[in-house]
Amino acid sequence: MPKQRSSRSSAARHVALTEQILQDGSVRPTTRVKRRGQEPDESQDDGYVDEKLSRRILEQARIQQEELEAGAWFKGILIPLCESGTCTLREAVIIGSILTKCSIPVLHSSAAMLKIAEMTYNGANSIFLRLLIDKKYALPFRVLDALVFHFLVFRTDRRELPVLWHQSLLALCQRYKEDLSSEQKEALLELLRIHNHPQISNEIRRELVNSKSRDVECVTPMGMD
Repeated sequence: MPKQRSSRSSAARHVALTEQILQDGSVRPTTRVKRRGQEPDESQDDGYVDEKLSRRILEQARIQQEELEAGAWFKGILIPLCESGTCTLREAVIIGSILTKCSIPVLHSSAAMLKIAEMTYNGANSIFLRLLIDKKYALPFRVLDALVFHFLVFRTDRRELPVLWHQSLLALCQRYKEDLSSEQKEALLELLRIHNHPQISNEIRRELVNSKSRDVECVTPMGMD
């Protein structure tokens, strides 16, 4: 009757292999190749690891870790801070420096922008929104539409808006002017007549007027044969 391997030794080999993969720079430079018709040496199983495969696994693990950390940071810190309405402008600038220095997956940034755009406006939220816009993500149209609507809500607000609000609107128009529809541009131009800033509004107007729209097809003139 053949002798069965103990589950304990198998688990130990699995743990050793996992630790070897997850430790930075611990992949061995040489690999043990199993030849056809040749059984591997059980005494060397603890040290066996495919170098190329392990590097791919390690890279994928790093990517997943970064995504998990970004998601946890948004859900656990940034979004609750924006919802509280107690974040000062100084605190927003300090925390916002993290956004500018870190590489954050577009999925998490898009979800954060969508969430902030739906919140009640305040200066700190405007800072976070502008910093995320300035990262120049390829945003889904749903997020862009939510950002535009975030500003269009102020058509019925007659109070004088702070410079931060105008700066955020300028950032949106600079980064995504060609991803806006012609209807959205017309609405934003109408918004500028209600809320005007002596310097910034003229720049926003130029960005909107001197750019293509996503719903207008460009007609290319036919060349001569």
